[in-house]
Amino acid sequence: MSWGWYSYDMDDPDNDYCAKTDVRDDGTVHRYEATDGSFETGHGHAVYGSMDDYLDGSEPDWVRSSYHPASYGRAWEER
Repeated sequence: MSWGWYSYDMDDPDNDYCAKTDVRDDGTVHRYEATDGSFETGHGHAVYGSMDDYLDGSEPDWVRSSYHPASYGRAWEER
């Protein structure tokens, strides 16, 4: 991983949205959305081919929703 950041809605304390975005050395962008606002509950995973695709709002090349059954209880190491 080259670099990354966490995102949350700091303007709305009632919103439980939380995500982590990683930009990898190969240029792909990996976005992990917490399930029900908690990485302890689980997380989804989306992969974009490039930062341009991510910033343009393109559909991810691969995605597992944070609400998919395989996302619940998923350990962080199992990304």
